[in-house]
Amino acid sequence: MVQTVFAKYKEHKPNLVFLDIVMPNIDGIECLKQIMAFDTNAKVIMCSSIGQQTVVNDAIKIGASDFIIKPFDAAKVLEAVSRICDQVNNVQDKSLVVDDSAFMRKIITDILAESLK
Repeated sequence: MVQTVFAKYKEHKPNLVFLDIVMPNIDGIECLKQIMAFDTNAKVIMCSSIGQQTVVNDAIKIGASDFIIKPFDAAKVLEAVSRICDQVNNVQDKSLVVDDSAFMRKIITDILAESLK
């Protein structure tokens, strides 16, 4: 299953990935390792439950850009995405430049609202 997730990353090369640390039949840390080995500039936000601080620290050392704690809080998700956008906007790679942060907030809020239904 890890190979399937990694294959999807290679196929689509997304600007941003949300990756849970614990998923059925998938090791999120192993997925992160493969993604970072393939693309050292990958922007990955890890998702975890409270009580997984050691694993979160490992993920950051491997190359995760940020992490959010479940259950998701829309404001925290927006903060994490905004931090990554700010980082990208301050470097030459402009693939994730966000010119309209209000528009970005609306999209993410809509996605979160839909996923929580």
